[in-house]
Amino acid sequence: MTQFPKILSIGEVQHILGVSRSRVEEFVRRGKLRYQDTLAGKMFLESDVLAFKRDRQRRAKKDPRIKRGR
Repeated sequence: MTQFPKILSIGEVQHILGVSRSRVEEFVRRGKLRYQDTLAGKMFLESDVLAFKRDRQRRAKKDPRIKRGR
């Protein structure tokens, strides 16, 4: 049986990244976080969000301006 990728809402992305909705929107505007626009709003692939979080945490170790989040 085929397993489909997990889809996240903007609220779930906020929770995973530990940032505000406006910060998620900023990541989207800057092209740093991929999404799909739907009638229900912006939807994100869990794998993309987790990869973004790992990269952000890696960069935070080198750059004190980046919050480490959760």
